[in-house]
Amino acid sequence: MNNCNTLLLALLLVQLSFGQESEPEIEVEESAEVFLEAYSDSFQESFFEGLKQKGIENYDRAIALFLDCKRQQPQNSVVDHELAKAYLLDGQLTRGRTYALDAVLSEPENRWYLETLEYILNKQGSTVTSETALVPYQNKTLRVNLAKIYMGRKKYTQALSTLNGIKGTEIRTMVKKIEDSIQAQKKEASRNTVTPTKNPQNKIVSDKAPWEKLRDDIEVLIASGDIKSLKTRAKEALEAYPSQPYFYYAQGYIKNKEQSYTEAIALLETALDYLFDDSGLELAVYRQLADAHLALNETEKANKYLKRIGQGN
Repeated sequence: MNNCNTLLLALLLVQLSFGQESEPEIEVEESAEVFLEAYSDSFQESFFEGLKQKGIENYDRAIALFLDCKRQQPQNSVVDHELAKAYLLDGQLTRGRTYALDAVLSEPENRWYLETLEYILNKQGSTVTSETALVPYQNKTLRVNLAKIYMGRKKYTQALSTLNGIKGTEIRTMVKKIEDSIQAQKKEASRNTVTPTKNPQNKIVSDKAPWEKLRDDIEVLIASGDIKSLKTRAKEALEAYPSQPYFYYAQGYIKNKEQSYTEAIALLETALDYLFDDSGLELAVYRQLADAHLALNETEKANKYLKRIGQGN
């Protein structure tokens, strides 16, 4: 097997094994070997060059190469999935959604494909569970996979709703785990709930969660322009709360001020990965991303973010 085939086999092993964790590895490898035989040299060249271009963030070129693969093998769900991811990375969510949906329709029980579709829909303010007509929602494996995706993202209520009406020992175990997680979430929320208290002067104050207080401090420092103090505070905040998107935004803001634009972009994109249901912060991140790309003379990417905040052409 040549190097190109070896790489393609590795990719297929990952995709074929995604929903087959209990299957013997040898069976997955044999499936990938059989699948591999359908690929021409031309297809493989375009496919691997597309992966390479996607890896170096040359998304336009990657998309063109994957479209060439699509022309050669119109029904190939692997290609549909790669196109979906490339369009997603390029900010073309509508086109990404089309190919992600095609991939899921081709293989409804492929969790990897479903996860990409759910991610794109979430970016568009929707979910698979709110648009069940898009997919074969009555497929039990698809719904179980979707519930697992929601569980991984700690969206326990959606996970529970997805399993409604499905029976089986595995389902009962999942439901019990989800219900326990929901109760744990409620307890955590009650501990962090803002409740009125009185200080020694009998003035009403609010008990905020520690990360919220840090965010307030950082917002003041940003407004004051005190970058030195901001750097210290933002670093401490991110180390203490590595899943809070605001602190990645603050670090990205600092890097922009220091003209370290590539680092700023990486931090701000991470903020978007963690971001959910905070439109104000989302717009602030887009603003910083646009500034960073403009500074790097990446006008097209900058315009992509400016359009999202209503300032593009």
